Amino acid sequence: MLHTRMRPEDIIAQAMPGTWSAESRMLMVGDVFPDIWADSTVGGIEFHDWARGHYTIFFNHASAYSDVAEADMVALAQAQADFSAHGTRLMGLCQSDSLTERMWLDALEERAGVEIAIPVLSDEDGRIAEICGIDTQTRRSRMPKAKTFVIGPDLRILAVSAYAAAVRRSPQELLRMLAAMRAAGADA
Repeated sequence: MLHTRMRPEDIIAQAMPGTWSAESRMLMVGDVFPDIWADSTVGGIEFHDWARGHYTIFFNHASAYSDVAEADMVALAQAQADFSAHGTRLMGLCQSDSLTERMWLDALEERAGVEIAIPVLSDEDGRIAEICGIDTQTRRSRMPKAKTFVIGPDLRILAVSAYAAAVRRSPQELLRMLAAMRAAGADA
């Protein structure tokens, strides 16, 4: 019997026909997060310059004005002091223009009574979402998706979570992961 070694992508393609290709590679733990530049709610940001030397939580919302997006932003803003104590910065991404995002955050601050000092990148054309492998809707499903990246001070990805956009993020879980990663020296 002849045994041959299969490439990992061939094994995956055989196990999941029609759902995976080498071109659809996603960012994974250990990868350096892309150096993206975009307009944001606080002006132009070059990601590597902004994030280098800090832990960073980078997350997206499928839609700014959704109940889940609003609840996430308020919860993350309320935990901002805890993230700062861990040397962690937060950055959001949404597929709308920065003026719309700024107006949304201002209205949200007023309604919730909390300052939201989290920059949100504008990604009107979906270019950043594509670079980061954040499909708000995949070819297999029309269900909106949310992704969260935990990035180390060296700009390497330490954790990635992906889930239905209807699921809220947990600041407590993100803080727990940060503490565990720091204790384990995961960013070393």
